[in-house]
Amino acid sequence: MKQKSKYVFAGSFDPFTIGHRDIVDRALQMCDEVIIAIGIHPEKRGMFSIEERKAQIQAVYADEPRVTVSTYEGLTVDFARSIGATALLRSIRTVKDMEYERDLADMNRRISVCEQYPQGIDTVFLFCRPEHTSVSSTVVRQLIQLGKDVSAFLPMLLFVVCSLVSLNLSAQSLDIDRAQMQKLQAAEFFISHFYVDSLSDEKTVDAAIDGMLKQLDPHSTYIKAKDVERSTENLNGSFEGIGVQFNMVEDTLVVIQPVSGGPSEKKGVLAGDRIVTVNDTAIAGVKMSREEIMRRLRGPKDSKVRIGIVRNGVKGVNEFTIVRDKIPVHTLDASYMVDDSIGYIRLSSFGQTTLEEFMSAYNTLRTQGMRRLLLDLQGNGGGYLSAAVELANEFLPDGSLIVYTEGRRIPRQDFRANGRGRLQQLPVVVLVDSYTASAAEIVSGALQDNDRGTIVGRRTFAKGLVQRPFELPDKSVIRLTTSHYYSPSGRCIQKPYKPGQKQQYDDDINQRLKSGELLSADSIHFDDSLRYETLRLHRTVYGGGGIMPDRYVPLDTTQFTPLYRQLMARSCILNTSLRYMDKHRKKLRRAYPSFAQFRDHFQVPQELTDQLLAEATKQHVDYCDSTWQPTRENAQLMLRAFLARDLWDMSEYFQMVNPINAIYLEGLKAIKEEE
Repeated sequence: MKQKSKYVFAGSFDPFTIGHRDIVDRALQMCDEVIIAIGIHPEKRGMFSIEERKAQIQAVYADEPRVTVSTYEGLTVDFARSIGATALLRSIRTVKDMEYERDLADMNRRISVCEQYPQGIDTVFLFCRPEHTSVSSTVVRQLIQLGKDVSAFLPMLLFVVCSLVSLNLSAQSLDIDRAQMQKLQAAEFFISHFYVDSLSDEKTVDAAIDGMLKQLDPHSTYIKAKDVERSTENLNGSFEGIGVQFNMVEDTLVVIQPVSGGPSEKKGVLAGDRIVTVNDTAIAGVKMSREEIMRRLRGPKDSKVRIGIVRNGVKGVNEFTIVRDKIPVHTLDASYMVDDSIGYIRLSSFGQTTLEEFMSAYNTLRTQGMRRLLLDLQGNGGGYLSAAVELANEFLPDGSLIVYTEGRRIPRQDFRANGRGRLQQLPVVVLVDSYTASAAEIVSGALQDNDRGTIVGRRTFAKGLVQRPFELPDKSVIRLTTSHYYSPSGRCIQKPYKPGQKQQYDDDINQRLKSGELLSADSIHFDDSLRYETLRLHRTVYGGGGIMPDRYVPLDTTQFTPLYRQLMARSCILNTSLRYMDKHRKKLRRAYPSFAQFRDHFQVPQELTDQLLAEATKQHVDYCDSTWQPTRENAQLMLRAFLARDLWDMSEYFQMVNPINAIYLEGLKAIKEEE
C-alpha cells in the first residue's frame, strides 16, 4: 500500500454501531488519513439533516486529527478521485433482513461499477452483519479478478464479518468491567463442570442471557436461532411455503382460501379442501399442533411437498405435489369505500411492504372517489421504524419532524419529511386504541404534533423503546433496547416501567380499566410537567406515555354480554361459521354473487343459530333464554362477518363489524367534519 495513503469510508457507514470505531482505528494503522464521506440517496434527501449527521460523526472522532468528515453528492468514486483517495471502502449495513440472493445481486451491481474505477483506487466492501460472510468472500474474489488490491484490507474485512465474540472490541472503549466478565465466564464454567446433574451448555447460556435481559426493560428479548426467521417473517413481507389460509376444524386443516397466484392455487387447491396428509404423514385426526403442521407445510423455495386432500363431492384422497414458493405476508388488513367520498384503510403492523400496500390501496380508493381517509391503527402492534417514517412522510410537508430517537450511546437522530409526500392535502383521521403501539404510535404522534390529522380513540399502548438486533455466533439474536422514540413535540412515547417487573408492565391495560381511564376521559389526570404543545397550532398535548387522542372514546363495558365474550373466547362462533361454510359454500356463492348482496340480504338461518348453541353446550358455555336474547344480535352479526371473510376477504369482514365499533363511528363523525 502506498505510503501517503488516504482511505475513504462511504455508503451507509455508521460510526455509532458497535465495532465501527474499531474499524476506523484499524484503518488508521494502515494509512495516513481516513475520510468519512456522507452521501444521501436522492429519495431520502430531506428526511434527516446531513449537516446534523456530520456534526454527530465529528463529535465521535474529535480526538483523532487524522479523521475528516466530508459530505458529497453524485457518484462516490468521483468524490474519492477528487480528493486523491488511495482506496474506497464501502460499508454495507442492512437495516432490514435481506435475502442472500438479493444481497449478492446488489453486490454484483456494485462490482460492475468498480470496473470503471481508476486503477489508482482500490476497493473493498465491508459487511457489518455476520451472515454476510459468504457474500463478502464472493465479492473479494471478484475484486481480485478485477485487479483490485485487497490484500491490505483482508484483516479488516475478516474483523468485520466475524462473530461478535471475536470482535475483540476494546473493553475500555465500551466501558466493560473485565472482572465482571470473568466472573460470568467462571460461573458458567463451574456450573457446566461441577453441577450434580448433567446439563446442556446451550440451555445454561440461553437461561443466563434470558435472565440478564429480564432485569432490563420489558422489550429487550433473546431469540433462539431456530426462531429468528419466524420472528421476523410477518414484517419482512414473505415466507416460503405452499400458500394457503386455513383454520383447524375438529382436528382437521380446512383451507379458507388459497393465496391468490400462489403455488397451491396454481395446482388447483380450493377453498373448503381438507389437507389430511403431508408427505404421507397424517396430520388430520392425530392431535398435531398447528405449529407442527405449519412446519411440515413450509420449506425452502423450489422444494416439493406432497399433500393429500379430501374434497366435498370427490371420493378418496387426492394427492397434489406442490412446489413451495415465496408467499407474501400482508400488513394491510382491509380497505374499502365507506361512502362516496370517505375511504377506509386498516394496517395490522408496519413491515417492509407497508408503504407499497398502503399506496396501492390508496390509489384504488382514489379512483373510486375517495377525498377523505379513515386510517385504522387499532390493535396495530408496530414494526419497523423505517416503515412508520415512510408512511408519515406521505402526509407531512417538507421539513416536518416525524420522530427522533436518542439513547445512552446513540446520539439524537431526527427523521424529517422530504416534501415528496403524495397525501399532503388529504384530510385524515387516525383510529387508535390501547393496543396501538410502537411504529403505529410514531405515525399517530407525528400527525398529531404537526396538526396534520385528528386522532380518535383511547390512549395508545405507550411502547417507545427502540430495539436493535445483535446477532450471536450461533445465529441467535439479542434484540436490545438502545434508545427511545420521541414525538415531534418532544414527548417520550414510552410509559414508565420498573426494570425486571414485566408482569406489572403487562398488567398496565387492566390498571387503566381499574383506574377508570378506559371508561371516562374525566378519570385521566396529567401533571403539568407532562404538558407539551403541537408545532403548528400550539394545541396542548400530554406526555407520560403513549398518544392521547384528540377525541376520546370511552370503553362501553355493556356493549357485549358475558355470554357473548365466552362464545368468542372459546371460538364457538368461529368454529360454527367454519362448519356451516364447509357445507354451504357453493350454495352461498350462487345465492350471493357479490358482497353487497350478501351484506344487504343474508340473514342467519335458524339452523345456524341452533348449531351455535349446540357448540356452546359442547364447549361447556352455560346459557339460557334470558342471557341469549341480549347476546343474539351481536353473535349473529359475527357469524355473518366470519362467513363474509371466508367468501371474500378481510375487507368484507371489517365492513360487517365496523358499524358496531364505537371508535370507528366516532372517527366517521370526525372525518365528516373535515373540509
